[in-house]
Amino acid sequence: MTKVKAIQSFVPFNEGLNPEAVLGKPYTYLALLSSLQLKKLYGEVTLYTNKNIAAFLSQMDFPYKYDTSLEGESGVYFAMPKLKAFMKQTKPFVHFDLDTLVFNKPGLFERTSPYLFSHRDMPNHGFTKKDRRFPRKKHKAVSAMVSDVWFDNLVESYLLAYYNCQALPEDYPSHLINPQNIPNMNYIGVKNVKTFKKATAIAMDIADNNKKIFRYNWLASNFIEQLTIPLYLEFLDEDYRKALKATKAIDSPYSFSGDPFTCTGFPKDEPQWQDKIPEFPFTFKHHYQCGECSDWHNQIIEIKNKKDLASNLDLSKYKYVHIGGGNKNYALWQAMIIHTLVENFGEEPVLKVTELYRVKDQDKNIKLRFEPGEMLYEELTGNKLFTETYQKSLKLSLI
Repeated sequence: MTKVKAIQSFVPFNEGLNPEAVLGKPYTYLALLSSLQLKKLYGEVTLYTNKNIAAFLSQMDFPYKYDTSLEGESGVYFAMPKLKAFMKQTKPFVHFDLDTLVFNKPGLFERTSPYLFSHRDMPNHGFTKKDRRFPRKKHKAVSAMVSDVWFDNLVESYLLAYYNCQALPEDYPSHLINPQNIPNMNYIGVKNVKTFKKATAIAMDIADNNKKIFRYNWLASNFIEQLTIPLYLEFLDEDYRKALKATKAIDSPYSFSGDPFTCTGFPKDEPQWQDKIPEFPFTFKHHYQCGECSDWHNQIIEIKNKKDLASNLDLSKYKYVHIGGGNKNYALWQAMIIHTLVENFGEEPVLKVTELYRVKDQDKNIKLRFEPGEMLYEELTGNKLFTETYQKSLKLSLI
């Protein structure tokens, strides 16, 4: 069996503006669980980072082998630390973002595609050439499309950067752009390392040649990472072009048929819900790949009450979870992450995180404060892990 190197990468966004920047506490819990699981599955996981982050995570005994060759990386391009980590690879590898939780190894050499990704980032189920909502009335079809949230996300994440680029290579494969083929790259598996690095190098040059667009622009980095690299893979690699046309899961470049784990109960664009759980009933939806038949599957988990929720808090029941973007700020996900850490690795790793942040706050004369996810964990499980541990310091400002 071919050995695959498991890697992660992290330098804080806009690191150059704040050299002492580290992760917030909720993200630290998530990254800890991610690293512990990868260590468990792959035996060794390397984090590409800088000296400050390596020293910070080492205080909490993160199980990494550290490569600090990203020292000096300014982080002005959100995706650049990750791309630089790619360029350091010489053998097949898998890269997982720090907000990705792996409880069952995604297949790599069991699949035929030379590159594997998590799932389609921009699946379009409503607007195709063969299926118009308004036959023969193009203006109405276009109006419906541009008012759809799918189109809005496509524009913000990819098209704005594409149309504003002033310096693109003459051979930029714009003719291959297809929203259906844009992958979410929270997971990347690479067998053809040479071609992948060639595509990555081109993407890095485009970013450097269009600094005004990509510097300090988190969303625009999607164009560099998730659109440009896969476009050049399609342009350069016939095997990948075949994989994009595949109808069977085992031949596809997508490990999952949809976002691996989602909660359908949260109202959209309502920040006040971040500190609460959704109103009952709600559902979890889990897309996964079967390790036995290598096919795609999905599962709906009904959550009717707090008892149902408490029995489904352990994320290790599922094969793969990506808690991307603003989801990290939701108390529900934080509580589930903490519970999964406690159930699978014990209370000690959790308390090391909490203690480090307590000391950091104490040094700044900030009273002990608990995260919403910590309090929700105690409410749902009955385990007063945080309040009892720090009972002597209960002059709290709860957040």
